[in-house]
Amino acid sequence: MTTTTTTEYKSLTQWYDSQDEQYQDLYDTILNHIPYADKWDVDQVIDFISELDDLGIETSSQFEDAYYGYNNSWRPEKEFAEELYEGLGIGISNDAAPGSELWHFIDWQRVWDHILSYDFSTIEFDGDTFFFNNNF
Repeated sequence: MTTTTTTEYKSLTQWYDSQDEQYQDLYDTILNHIPYADKWDVDQVIDFISELDDLGIETSSQFEDAYYGYNNSWRPEKEFAEELYEGLGIGISNDAAPGSELWHFIDWQRVWDHILSYDFSTIEFDGDTFFFNNNF
């Protein structure tokens, strides 16, 4: 997937109209999943799509299959790991349920570093960290 330089485009609308259907669908999907992406300028959109391309995400359906959300906290991977495990209950026994004493001793950054970082990729962009499943 190749994007052209931004100097050619005076507006996001001009860029969008010049793209093929695959790019337009991808951009539309990004807008559906990232509510504030409509505030990005042409450079930002092209940069973000280029970052997606580096992950092998080139189509709308690939984005939908891979996208897991974003986080803008100080330790986004830690929070992502905790939220993922909390939401799915993966590998957490009933004794380690959220709110229990054991749950507070889990090093969620290590969970990210040693388990989840193999299955997920991140894009740091515009102050947020976006999470994508590598197995899309």
